[in-house]
Amino acid sequence: MGQSLAFFHKNKGVVGAIPCGCPDSLTHFQHLTYPMRLSTEEKHIIKSTVKEVMGESASVFLFGSRVDESKRGGDIDLFIDANLPNALDRVQKKSRLWAILQQRLGEQRIDIIIAANKPEERQEIEHVARKTGIRII
Repeated sequence: MGQSLAFFHKNKGVVGAIPCGCPDSLTHFQHLTYPMRLSTEEKHIIKSTVKEVMGESASVFLFGSRVDESKRGGDIDLFIDANLPNALDRVQKKSRLWAILQQRLGEQRIDIIIAANKPEERQEIEHVARKTGIRII
Protein backbone atom coordinates (compact mmCIF):
# COMPACT_ATOMS: atom_id res chain seq x y z
CA MET A 1 0.00 0.00 0.00
CA GLY A 2 1.01 3.61 -0.36
CA GLN A 3 2.50 3.09 -3.82
CA SER A 4 1.65 5.20 -6.85
CA LEU A 5 0.33 4.19 -10.22
CA ALA A 6 2.33 6.02 -12.92
CA PHE A 7 0.88 7.10 -16.22
CA PHE A 8 3.57 6.68 -18.85
CA HIS A 9 3.49 8.02 -22.38
CA LYS A 10 5.97 6.50 -24.86
CA ASN A 11 7.19 9.87 -26.09
CA LYS A 12 6.69 12.00 -22.98
CA GLY A 13 7.72 9.65 -20.18
CA VAL A 14 5.82 9.66 -16.89
CA VAL A 15 2.99 12.17 -17.21
CA GLY A 16 1.29 11.66 -13.84
CA ALA A 17 0.74 9.37 -10.87
CA ILE A 18 -2.10 8.47 -8.54
CA PRO A 19 -2.11 6.38 -5.34
CA CYS A 20 -2.51 2.66 -6.01
CA GLY A 21 -3.30 -0.16 -3.62
CA CYS A 22 -1.43 -2.85 -5.58
CA PRO A 23 0.53 -5.28 -3.38
CA ASP A 24 3.66 -5.11 -5.54
CA SER A 25 5.10 -2.90 -8.24
CA LEU A 26 4.84 -5.58 -10.96
CA THR A 27 1.06 -5.32 -10.78
CA HIS A 28 1.27 -1.69 -11.88
CA PHE A 29 2.05 -2.72 -15.44
CA GLN A 30 -1.41 -4.27 -15.68
CA HIS A 31 -2.95 -0.89 -14.79
CA LEU A 32 -0.95 1.44 -17.04
CA THR A 33 -3.21 3.46 -19.29
CA TYR A 34 -2.26 5.59 -22.24
CA PRO A 35 -4.05 8.48 -23.87
CA MET A 36 -5.92 7.44 -26.99
CA ARG A 37 -8.95 8.82 -28.70
CA LEU A 38 -11.08 5.70 -28.91
CA SER A 39 -14.17 5.01 -26.87
CA THR A 40 -14.31 1.97 -24.60
CA GLU A 41 -16.77 0.40 -27.04
CA GLU A 42 -14.49 1.05 -30.03
CA LYS A 43 -11.53 -0.53 -28.19
CA HIS A 44 -13.65 -3.58 -27.33
CA ILE A 45 -14.81 -3.97 -30.94
CA ILE A 46 -11.25 -3.65 -32.27
CA LYS A 47 -9.88 -6.13 -29.72
CA SER A 48 -12.51 -8.79 -30.32
CA THR A 49 -12.46 -8.40 -34.10
CA VAL A 50 -8.67 -8.61 -34.34
CA LYS A 51 -8.66 -11.76 -32.21
CA GLU A 52 -11.48 -13.25 -34.31
CA VAL A 53 -9.80 -12.56 -37.66
CA MET A 54 -6.07 -12.64 -36.90
CA GLY A 55 -5.99 -15.19 -34.10
CA GLU A 56 -5.70 -15.16 -30.32
CA SER A 57 -1.97 -14.41 -30.34
CA ALA A 58 -2.30 -11.22 -32.41
CA SER A 59 -1.29 -7.87 -30.95
CA VAL A 60 -2.78 -4.57 -32.09
CA PHE A 61 -1.40 -1.08 -31.63
CA LEU A 62 -3.11 2.25 -32.24
CA PHE A 63 -0.83 4.90 -33.74
CA GLY A 64 -1.08 8.17 -35.62
CA SER A 65 -3.32 11.10 -34.68
CA ARG A 66 -5.60 9.00 -32.45
CA VAL A 67 -2.82 8.69 -29.84
CA ASP A 68 -2.45 12.48 -29.66
CA GLU A 69 -5.16 13.90 -27.40
CA SER A 70 -4.45 17.44 -28.61
CA LYS A 71 -5.76 16.56 -32.07
CA ARG A 72 -9.30 16.11 -33.32
CA GLY A 73 -10.74 13.65 -35.81
CA GLY A 74 -8.36 11.52 -37.79
CA ASP A 75 -8.50 8.01 -39.10
CA ILE A 76 -7.96 4.91 -37.00
CA ASP A 77 -4.43 3.68 -37.70
CA LEU A 78 -3.91 0.10 -36.54
CA PHE A 79 -0.69 -1.89 -36.55
CA ILE A 80 -1.24 -5.65 -36.25
CA ASP A 81 1.50 -8.05 -35.22
CA ALA A 82 0.33 -11.59 -35.95
CA ASN A 83 2.06 -14.74 -37.03
CA LEU A 84 0.99 -14.74 -40.69
CA PRO A 85 3.89 -16.11 -42.74
CA ASN A 86 1.87 -16.50 -45.95
CA ALA A 87 1.58 -13.22 -47.93
CA LEU A 88 -1.78 -14.17 -49.45
CA ASP A 89 -3.14 -15.01 -45.99
CA ARG A 90 -2.00 -11.58 -44.70
CA VAL A 91 -3.78 -9.77 -47.55
CA GLN A 92 -7.00 -11.78 -47.18
CA LYS A 93 -7.13 -11.36 -43.40
CA LYS A 94 -6.35 -7.64 -43.64
CA SER A 95 -9.23 -7.18 -46.10
CA ARG A 96 -11.60 -9.24 -43.96
CA LEU A 97 -10.60 -7.34 -40.81
CA TRP A 98 -11.17 -3.98 -42.51
CA ALA A 99 -14.62 -5.03 -43.79
CA ILE A 100 -15.77 -6.35 -40.40
CA LEU A 101 -14.48 -3.26 -38.57
CA GLN A 102 -16.40 -1.06 -41.04
CA GLN A 103 -19.58 -2.98 -40.22
CA ARG A 104 -19.07 -2.97 -36.47
CA LEU A 105 -17.67 0.53 -35.98
CA GLY A 106 -19.69 2.22 -38.69
CA GLU A 107 -18.13 3.83 -41.72
CA GLN A 108 -14.78 5.22 -40.62
CA ARG A 109 -11.39 5.77 -42.15
CA ILE A 110 -9.37 2.81 -40.95
CA ASP A 111 -5.79 2.08 -42.01
CA ILE A 112 -4.37 -1.34 -41.17
CA ILE A 113 -0.69 -2.21 -41.29
CA ILE A 114 0.27 -5.88 -40.89
CA ALA A 115 3.72 -6.63 -39.49
CA ALA A 116 6.30 -7.89 -41.97
CA ASN A 117 7.64 -11.37 -41.31
CA LYS A 118 11.29 -10.34 -41.55
CA PRO A 119 12.89 -7.14 -40.22
CA GLU A 120 14.41 -6.40 -43.63
CA GLU A 121 10.89 -6.39 -45.17
CA ARG A 122 9.61 -3.66 -42.84
CA GLN A 123 8.48 -0.41 -44.43
CA GLU A 124 8.96 3.00 -42.80
CA ILE A 125 5.33 3.15 -41.62
CA GLU A 126 5.87 -0.05 -39.64
CA HIS A 127 8.88 1.50 -37.88
CA VAL A 128 6.74 4.55 -37.00
CA ALA A 129 3.91 2.34 -35.72
CA ARG A 130 6.28 0.26 -33.59
CA LYS A 131 7.90 3.39 -32.13
CA THR A 132 4.80 5.49 -31.43
CA GLY A 133 1.95 3.00 -31.18
CA ILE A 134 -0.01 2.28 -28.03
CA ARG A 135 -0.90 -1.35 -27.49
CA ILE A 136 -4.61 -2.13 -27.39
CA ILE A 137 -4.09 -5.91 -27.06
